[in-house]
Amino acid sequence: MINSQIESVRRHLQKQYSGVLSEQQIDRHIHDYIGLSIAEQQVADVLAGGKVEQLLDIGCGFGSFVLAARQKGIDAIGIDIANFEIQFARERLHILRPQENPENIYQLGTGISLPFSDEQFDVVTLWNILEHIPDDQVLLQEVSRILRPNGRVYIVCPNYAAFRSEAHYHLFWVPILPRSVAIEYLRFRGRNPSFFESNIFYRTNWGVIQALYRNGFELYPDDLLIFKLMNFDSTDKPAITLILKIFKKLRLMGFVRMTLRFQLYNPFKHSVTLYAFKKEKKL
Repeated sequence: MINSQIESVRRHLQKQYSGVLSEQQIDRHIHDYIGLSIAEQQVADVLAGGKVEQLLDIGCGFGSFVLAARQKGIDAIGIDIANFEIQFARERLHILRPQENPENIYQLGTGISLPFSDEQFDVVTLWNILEHIPDDQVLLQEVSRILRPNGRVYIVCPNYAAFRSEAHYHLFWVPILPRSVAIEYLRFRGRNPSFFESNIFYRTNWGVIQALYRNGFELYPDDLLIFKLMNFDSTDKPAITLILKIFKKLRLMGFVRMTLRFQLYNPFKHSVTLYAFKKEKKL
């Protein structure tokens, strides 16, 4: 990626996040969402859940996750409502993978009316997108429609029931802060509340879990964290491997599972991180 492309992205983000992100935070945004290191870890997490053939990334942004997935041999497609991001993703793909069709791989569109066939994908990813959708029910209905039976959905988003730094403004945030109060709070802190008013919608861990259940999904017996820890022979953390082997030898894996299960359903955890599958319809 040449310097002119980076500067073009920077100017775009400065305009989009005026009064929201500092210059340092914009640099971090570029590193995280245009760089491939986080995307490659996300791809590894998805592949840890099983075989992946066709994947849709909703809210693909600058396209890093889709690019990393395609480099691993996954037939990945991204969709986003932001024209600038889609154009950037297409241009980068054309440079790095000229044999592929950028217009087919990165599509401009909305997640609540997806231009795809029923049961077309075996994986859908929603990386930090649910908090930007006014009606998560409609989105998850569409996700259910395009997923094959037993297809998997991966969700990460901020948990607004937690005491944490707000994920976009990076200010201390009170759980479920009334929106009218939140707007005045942002103004008091010298921030522009317009992004919050039009682009941020509260999501909570329990709320997302309930929305998944209502739309025909079942949480995997373990969420992604539990899955990775319980399959500890393949973990890249030797200390965790050793500790878990000791727990297994002492027949305390049930305690480990119970502890991690609590973390899965913990209403106050920092972020919503869920891994679910579409249940097969019974005849």
